[in-house]
Amino acid sequence: MNLRSDTPVPPPVREWVSVVEVAGKLGRSIGQGKDDLPVFQAAVDRHDTVYVPIGRYLLTDTLKLRPGTRLIGLHPRQTWLLAADSHPHFSDPDAPRALVSTPRDGRNSLTGLGLDTAEQTPGAVNLLWQSADGSYLADMATQFVKWHPEGAP
Repeated sequence: MNLRSDTPVPPPVREWVSVVEVAGKLGRSIGQGKDDLPVFQAAVDRHDTVYVPIGRYLLTDTLKLRPGTRLIGLHPRQTWLLAADSHPHFSDPDAPRALVSTPRDGRNSLTGLGLDTAEQTPGAVNLLWQSADGSYLADMATQFVKWHPEGAP
């Protein structure tokens, strides 16, 4: 009996584009505690496979992936996408926003990343996954929501 893996083979590394390279082309640096969303969004808008090096990257709104985007990190406990703490985009628990979202019926792949919704973000969720069959989500870490209403146990 031959077993077939349903784990997709990642594209060759030569096809990966580092988000740090995209930042450099935009004249920016990332992972310095400032809003990294514009660089990340530019990277996924322009490239199919985006590599995220080990680090901590701050997002002030949802990173919206295209239908075929592959977002690759190599260590989910050392490669974090973080919601900006107390940011208005993540403050309404009645209108939650995802830190990362995939499009409906996309064929996306997310691996090796950590998602953290911060401490004071009652309207943040880690991921809105709407991708279709054949998509892949693995080797991810999340921080539990740490926010709670005042006075709640």
